[in-house]
Amino acid sequence: MSSLHELQQSMGRMIWDQDDAAMTGELCGSQDRGAAGLFVYRNNVFASLTAALSDTYPVVARLVGEDFFKACAHHYIRAYPTSEPVLAFYGSHFADFLRSFEPAAALEYLPDIAAIEYAWLEAYHAADVAPLDISALQSLSPEQFSGIRLTLHPSTRLVASKFPIEAIWTANRTETLSEDTIDLASGPDHVLVSRPQRKVQVQSIGAGLYYLLSGFAEGRDLTASLEGALAHEPGFDLQLHLGDLFARHLIIDFDLG
Repeated sequence: MSSLHELQQSMGRMIWDQDDAAMTGELCGSQDRGAAGLFVYRNNVFASLTAALSDTYPVVARLVGEDFFKACAHHYIRAYPTSEPVLAFYGSHFADFLRSFEPAAALEYLPDIAAIEYAWLEAYHAADVAPLDISALQSLSPEQFSGIRLTLHPSTRLVASKFPIEAIWTANRTETLSEDTIDLASGPDHVLVSRPQRKVQVQSIGAGLYYLLSGFAEGRDLTASLEGALAHEPGFDLQLHLGDLFARHLIIDFDLG
């Protein structure tokens, strides 16, 4: 008699590898008996995960069409069996998967659109955290101020692309197609996704602000983060953008290193 572990392995091969031979023997009792039920179960697993991916990536699905998306989802599900305790978060590797999915190679911007969509999902479910009042920085000396590390709201996500991905994402979010033509050569694009209050916001931002926020997200101090911003956008106005980040409730804490 097979052990429980061996039965579980056979079940896994039957579902994820679509190994019909795993249905024989002790898994279903015989070649025919029970096999039909296991086929139904396997189909339901793939259908549920495909629906979950479609819910998370509606713009990707719209860009490639229903049939292509289902075929793509089938390959993804086999490559990344679900390990998430919450089905709503299934698909965290989808953007990376699309980068190496040969049938979608012609749509070079597609993985970056997927990255925006998963960032939207994460931002939507992020914790509610009270913002930091900018007055908390007023007592700092210039030396202290230059060395502070600012903490971003947990909903903050950043996506960069050589394509105008925010415009593509926005134009394909609704059932009504936009009549505007998007020039794919109008990139690069830097996108900030956040939900500091009730609504998830997706917007294009300048390269300087993108790299400033990237520095904050990576735990760099203000001086190092500003250097990154200036390297990509000479003349970057720190005071202006820092005030805007506080006004938008995107800074929740700081430390002096």
